[in-house]
This record gives sequence, structure tokens and C-alpha cells, in this order.
Amino acid sequence: MAINGDMATLLELLACPTCRSRLSSEAAGLRCPGCGRTFPLDQGVPILLDSEGSEQEASALGRLHYAILGNPRVYEFHQAYGGGRPIAAQVKRQLKDVDGATLLDIGAGTGMVAGLIPPRTRYVWFDNDRLKLRGFRAKELDCLAVLGDAARLPFSSDAADWTVMVEVSHHLEDETLKASLEEAGRVTRERFVFVDALRGPRFRSKLLWQLDLGRFPRTEAELIEALETSFEVERVERFRVNHDHLLCVCVPSRRGRVSSPR
Repeated sequence: MAINGDMATLLELLACPTCRSRLSSEAAGLRCPGCGRTFPLDQGVPILLDSEGSEQEASALGRLHYAILGNPRVYEFHQAYGGGRPIAAQVKRQLKDVDGATLLDIGAGTGMVAGLIPPRTRYVWFDNDRLKLRGFRAKELDCLAVLGDAARLPFSSDAADWTVMVEVSHHLEDETLKASLEEAGRVTRERFVFVDALRGPRFRSKLLWQLDLGRFPRTEAELIEALETSFEVERVERFRVNHDHLLCVCVPSRRGRVSSPR
């Protein structure tokens, strides 16, 4: 099967990003019976954005920067030779127990995590970037995939056994990061694995941040504080690949959780 070859299985996990009602399939896409919204498909992949076109228009320089670094081939090259392999090795060690589980990859890029998990894991690719989806399609994996906004995850509460967020938070403003972590906590049943590079005093790291698409690097203390609003941090590890990196394994905090309609 190809991506989303089993749409019925995907629908069991999904919820409307606006009202969190369950979605139904129609000829042209998906429909929410709760609020009446409809969502198109991109070659079988639901586009579940809560408010399309709400992002600020990037500058010409910003668009050029993205066109280069956001290109799937450039992105894959960076993953292979720019530090992606040792980061992947760190993530893989944390995912040895996900065999048979549903794993949601938030900000999945071109699907690096998909190559790290045991074969019986149900992998759910999630990103808001159609360019990354194009790069992911080229891998021809049998999995589930959704385009959407991490700050308004279009999944039912407890939809995923495990979630991961690898090298994503430095792309998110403070309020978006807070909302994304709250949403990750809502949809996660068992464990959340978080990895990102840190802002620090090293000259090489400062120089690399100037070249990165992400504009919001944070310190370890800032990231742990953000995580602890939605999770209990079980384990913290640190490693260095160009930048200093933080890896946290967390369990969702159940304080104040609101379940999605079933």
C-alpha cells in the first residue's frame, strides 16, 4: 500500500482541527459533521489546516532562503551529511520499544524518523510543509500522512501511543511552541520524545544559527520549562552535533486535559 492506503484507519485517528469532531470521508475530501468544514486531499493526504493563509508573508530574502534550504534534496543532503545521522542515532535509541505502537511524528520533514522504528510500528507523518511532503512521498513508504498545524493537531485525544518532535521547536515562536506542546500532550498516550539544538555561547553554534531557517533557538532551561507545562520529564540527555542538543523523554501530564469527541 502507498501513503494513506488505508483511509479508514487514518479516520479513526483524526479529528477536526476547529471543533475536534470526528471526520468523514467524501468524494472530494474530508468533512466535519460538527462544524461543517470540508478539507481537501493532496494526492490522498488530508490538508487539515485550521486557517489556511494565516501565516505572515515572508520577505523576498526569506522566500529565497526557504527555496534553497527547504528543498527536499537539500534537506536530505543536510540530514545525511550535516549532522542528521548522529541525531538520528540518538533518536533511534529512544524508540526501541515502539514496535506495534502508533507513532506520530510532529514536524516530520522528509520522514527521517520513519527509518528508525521497528517494522510493526504504525508511523504517522505530520507536517505543514508541502515541499517536505513531496520529499517524503519519494520514499514510497506504507504509512499514514497528514498536512496540518502543530498548534492545532487534527487528531483525537490519545490518538498516538508515542509522539516525537525532532529539531522542530527552534522554528516556532513562543506561543506557537506552547500550543504545540499542549496539543502533543493531548494526543499522546504513553511517551513523547523531544530533541532540539540549543542556543549557546559557542562561536560555531552562533554562526550556524545565522544560516538556519529556524529563528527561535532556546536554552536548555527555556525548553525544559516549556515542556513541563504539558509533560512530566522522565529523562534528560545531552549530546553535541554542531550545536549542543537536548533530548527529553516525557510522559503527558493529565492536568486539565480535555478529550476530543468520540
